Amino acid sequence: MPYLLAPNIDGTASLGRLTDLGLSVNPADIFSSLDMGFMGYVEGYNTSGWGFNLDYSFMDLSDSGTFAGGAGTASADIFQSILSADVFRRIVEDTDTKIDVYGGLRWWDIDLDVNATLGGTNGIVSMGDSWVEPHVGLRLQKQLPNSDWSFNLSGDIGGFGVSSDFAWNLVTGFTWHASDRLAVEVGYRALGVDFESGTAGTPTHFVYDTITYGPRVGLVFAF
Repeated sequence: MPYLLAPNIDGTASLGRLTDLGLSVNPADIFSSLDMGFMGYVEGYNTSGWGFNLDYSFMDLSDSGTFAGGAGTASADIFQSILSADVFRRIVEDTDTKIDVYGGLRWWDIDLDVNATLGGTNGIVSMGDSWVEPHVGLRLQKQLPNSDWSFNLSGDIGGFGVSSDFAWNLVTGFTWHASDRLAVEVGYRALGVDFESGTAGTPTHFVYDTITYGPRVGLVFAF
Protein backbone atom coordinates (compact mmCIF):
# COMPACT_ATOMS: atom_id res chain seq x y z
CA MET A 1 0.00 0.00 0.00
CA PRO A 2 1.58 3.26 -1.08
CA TYR A 3 0.02 6.00 1.01
CA LEU A 4 0.06 9.73 1.61
CA LEU A 5 0.03 11.38 5.03
CA ALA A 6 -0.70 15.11 5.35
CA PRO A 7 1.42 15.49 8.49
CA ASN A 8 1.79 17.98 11.28
CA ILE A 9 4.90 17.81 13.46
CA ASP A 10 4.63 19.39 16.90
CA GLY A 11 7.04 19.25 19.82
CA THR A 12 10.48 20.33 20.95
CA ALA A 13 14.08 19.56 20.06
CA SER A 14 17.44 20.33 21.66
CA LEU A 15 20.66 20.53 19.63
CA GLY A 16 23.71 20.73 21.85
CA ARG A 17 23.42 23.92 23.89
CA LEU A 18 20.40 25.07 21.86
CA THR A 19 17.62 23.79 24.09
CA ASP A 20 13.84 23.56 23.85
CA LEU A 21 13.60 24.59 20.20
CA GLY A 22 9.92 24.58 19.34
CA LEU A 23 8.85 22.51 16.34
CA SER A 24 5.48 23.36 14.79
CA VAL A 25 5.15 22.30 11.16
CA ASN A 26 1.79 21.98 9.39
CA PRO A 27 0.96 20.21 6.09
CA ALA A 28 1.19 23.46 4.08
CA ASP A 29 4.71 24.04 5.46
CA ILE A 30 5.72 20.47 4.71
CA PHE A 31 4.44 20.31 1.13
CA SER A 32 5.96 23.71 0.29
CA SER A 33 9.32 22.69 1.84
CA LEU A 34 9.37 19.05 0.74
CA ASP A 35 12.50 18.08 -1.18
CA MET A 36 11.73 14.36 -1.25
CA GLY A 37 9.49 11.85 0.48
CA PHE A 38 8.08 8.32 0.40
CA MET A 39 5.48 6.31 2.35
CA GLY A 40 4.66 2.65 1.85
CA TYR A 41 3.31 -0.41 3.69
CA VAL A 42 3.64 -4.16 2.99
CA GLU A 43 1.89 -7.02 4.81
CA GLY A 44 1.98 -10.79 4.47
CA TYR A 45 -0.36 -13.29 6.14
CA ASN A 46 -0.42 -17.09 6.39
CA THR A 47 -3.49 -19.21 7.10
CA SER A 48 -1.66 -20.52 10.18
CA GLY A 49 -2.59 -17.20 11.81
CA TRP A 50 0.86 -15.62 11.69
CA GLY A 51 1.85 -12.61 9.61
CA PHE A 52 4.27 -9.74 9.27
CA ASN A 53 4.25 -6.15 8.09
CA LEU A 54 6.73 -3.41 7.16
CA ASP A 55 5.95 0.31 7.20
CA TYR A 56 8.51 2.82 5.91
CA SER A 57 8.30 6.57 5.47
CA PHE A 58 10.68 9.49 5.17
CA MET A 59 10.47 13.26 4.68
CA ASP A 60 13.32 15.55 3.67
CA LEU A 61 12.38 19.21 4.31
CA SER A 62 14.25 22.49 3.89
CA ASP A 63 13.32 26.15 4.26
CA SER A 64 14.88 29.55 4.84
CA GLY A 65 13.87 32.96 6.14
CA THR A 66 14.97 36.39 7.34
CA PHE A 67 15.14 37.69 10.89
CA ALA A 68 12.94 40.63 11.83
CA GLY A 69 14.34 43.93 10.58
CA GLY A 70 16.63 42.18 8.14
CA ALA A 71 19.22 41.50 10.85
CA GLY A 72 20.17 38.16 9.34
CA THR A 73 19.05 35.01 7.62
CA ALA A 74 18.53 31.41 8.61
CA SER A 75 17.94 28.13 6.85
CA ALA A 76 16.87 24.80 8.31
CA ASP A 77 16.73 21.20 7.15
CA ILE A 78 14.75 18.39 8.78
CA PHE A 79 15.09 14.74 7.78
CA GLN A 80 12.81 12.18 9.44
CA SER A 81 12.86 8.51 8.50
CA ILE A 82 10.85 5.78 10.27
CA LEU A 83 10.80 2.02 9.61
CA SER A 84 8.52 -0.34 11.55
CA ALA A 85 8.85 -4.12 11.30
CA ASP A 86 6.24 -6.28 13.06
CA VAL A 87 5.20 -9.88 13.52
CA PHE A 88 1.52 -10.43 14.38
CA ARG A 89 -0.66 -13.28 15.56
CA ARG A 90 -4.38 -13.40 14.73
CA ILE A 91 -6.31 -14.27 17.89
CA VAL A 92 -9.84 -13.66 16.56
CA GLU A 93 -11.07 -14.33 13.04
CA ASP A 94 -14.72 -14.69 12.07
CA THR A 95 -16.90 -13.47 9.21
CA ASP A 96 -16.71 -9.79 10.12
CA THR A 97 -14.07 -9.33 12.85
CA LYS A 98 -10.30 -9.82 12.96
CA ILE A 99 -8.12 -9.04 15.97
CA ASP A 100 -4.33 -9.28 15.95
CA VAL A 101 -1.69 -8.85 18.62
CA TYR A 102 1.65 -7.67 17.31
CA GLY A 103 5.13 -6.70 18.33
CA GLY A 104 8.27 -5.55 16.66
CA LEU A 105 10.89 -2.88 16.26
CA ARG A 106 10.73 0.73 15.07
CA TRP A 107 13.84 2.42 13.67
CA TRP A 108 14.12 6.21 13.70
CA ASP A 109 16.64 8.36 11.85
CA ILE A 110 16.46 12.10 12.58
CA ASP A 111 18.73 14.89 11.31
CA LEU A 112 18.29 18.59 12.10
CA ASP A 113 20.48 21.29 10.55
CA VAL A 114 20.31 25.02 11.23
CA ASN A 115 22.47 27.59 9.42
CA ALA A 116 22.07 31.18 10.68
CA THR A 117 23.77 34.48 9.88
CA LEU A 118 23.17 37.25 12.41
CA GLY A 119 25.10 40.49 12.78
CA GLY A 120 27.74 39.31 10.34
CA THR A 121 28.37 36.11 12.30
CA ASN A 122 27.61 32.76 10.76
CA GLY A 123 26.71 29.70 12.81
CA ILE A 124 25.93 26.13 11.79
CA VAL A 125 24.39 23.50 14.04
CA SER A 126 24.02 19.98 12.67
CA MET A 127 22.84 17.18 14.87
CA GLY A 128 20.72 14.08 14.83
CA ASP A 129 20.56 10.49 15.93
CA SER A 130 19.20 7.10 14.98
CA TRP A 131 17.81 4.47 17.31
CA VAL A 132 15.77 1.26 17.43
CA GLU A 133 13.01 0.68 19.97
CA PRO A 134 10.63 -2.23 20.70
CA HIS A 135 6.86 -1.92 20.72
CA VAL A 136 3.76 -4.07 21.30
CA GLY A 137 0.24 -3.45 20.11
CA LEU A 138 -3.25 -4.58 19.15
CA ARG A 139 -5.14 -4.29 15.86
CA LEU A 140 -8.86 -4.55 15.03
CA GLN A 141 -10.48 -4.94 11.59
CA LYS A 142 -14.30 -4.85 11.57
CA GLN A 143 -16.40 -5.35 8.44
CA LEU A 144 -19.43 -3.04 8.43
CA PRO A 145 -22.77 -4.82 7.97
CA ASN A 146 -24.03 -5.19 4.38
CA SER A 147 -21.24 -2.95 3.12
CA ASP A 148 -17.98 -2.92 1.18
CA TRP A 149 -16.47 -0.84 4.00
CA SER A 150 -14.52 -1.95 7.05
CA PHE A 151 -13.34 -0.11 10.16
CA ASN A 152 -9.69 -0.35 11.20
CA LEU A 153 -8.02 0.52 14.50
CA SER A 154 -4.50 -0.25 15.70
CA GLY A 155 -2.31 1.08 18.45
CA ASP A 156 0.97 0.29 20.13
CA ILE A 157 3.29 1.58 22.81
CA GLY A 158 7.04 1.25 22.92
CA GLY A 159 10.39 2.66 23.83
CA PHE A 160 10.27 1.45 27.45
CA GLY A 161 13.56 3.25 28.13
CA VAL A 162 15.46 0.92 25.77
CA SER A 163 16.22 3.78 23.39
CA SER A 164 13.49 6.38 23.67
CA ASP A 165 11.85 7.02 27.02
CA PHE A 166 8.41 6.39 25.54
CA ALA A 167 6.81 6.06 22.10
CA TRP A 168 3.31 5.38 20.83
CA ASN A 169 1.46 4.91 17.57
CA LEU A 170 -2.26 5.11 16.70
CA VAL A 171 -3.87 4.43 13.31
CA THR A 172 -7.60 4.48 12.64
CA GLY A 173 -9.83 4.76 9.60
CA PHE A 174 -12.02 3.01 7.05
CA THR A 175 -11.28 0.83 4.04
CA TRP A 176 -13.42 0.64 0.92
CA HIS A 177 -13.00 -2.76 -0.72
CA ALA A 178 -13.51 -2.08 -4.42
CA SER A 179 -12.69 -5.71 -5.23
CA ASP A 180 -10.78 -8.68 -3.83
CA ARG A 181 -7.59 -7.15 -5.26
CA LEU A 182 -8.05 -3.42 -4.79
CA ALA A 183 -9.07 -1.21 -1.87
CA VAL A 184 -8.79 2.39 -0.71
CA GLU A 185 -7.93 3.22 2.89
CA VAL A 186 -8.71 6.60 4.45
CA GLY A 187 -7.98 7.49 8.04
CA TYR A 188 -5.79 9.21 10.57
CA ARG A 189 -2.41 8.47 12.09
CA ALA A 190 -0.56 9.86 15.12
CA LEU A 191 2.97 8.85 16.11
CA GLY A 192 4.76 10.17 19.18
CA VAL A 193 8.27 9.75 20.53
CA ASP A 194 10.28 11.13 23.46
CA PHE A 195 14.00 10.54 22.81
CA GLU A 196 17.10 11.99 24.46
CA SER A 197 20.81 11.25 24.09
CA GLY A 198 24.01 12.88 25.29
CA THR A 199 24.42 15.09 28.34
CA ALA A 200 22.40 18.25 28.92
CA GLY A 201 24.46 21.42 28.52
CA THR A 202 27.07 19.80 26.28
CA PRO A 203 27.47 19.80 22.47
CA THR A 204 26.43 16.12 22.35
CA HIS A 205 22.97 16.71 23.82
CA PHE A 206 20.10 15.77 21.49
CA VAL A 207 16.39 15.74 22.29
CA TYR A 208 13.53 14.88 19.92
CA ASP A 209 10.15 14.98 21.67
CA THR A 210 7.48 15.23 18.96
CA ILE A 211 4.14 14.05 17.66
CA THR A 212 3.67 13.49 13.91
CA TYR A 213 -0.02 13.32 13.04
CA GLY A 214 -2.53 13.89 10.26
CA PRO A 215 -5.01 12.35 7.81
CA ARG A 216 -3.87 9.45 5.65
CA VAL A 217 -5.04 7.89 2.38
CA GLY A 218 -3.65 4.77 0.75
CA LEU A 219 -4.23 2.50 -2.24
CA VAL A 220 -4.21 -1.18 -1.30
CA PHE A 221 -3.17 -3.91 -3.74
CA ALA A 222 -3.82 -7.51 -2.63
CA PHE A 223 -2.20 -10.61 -4.12
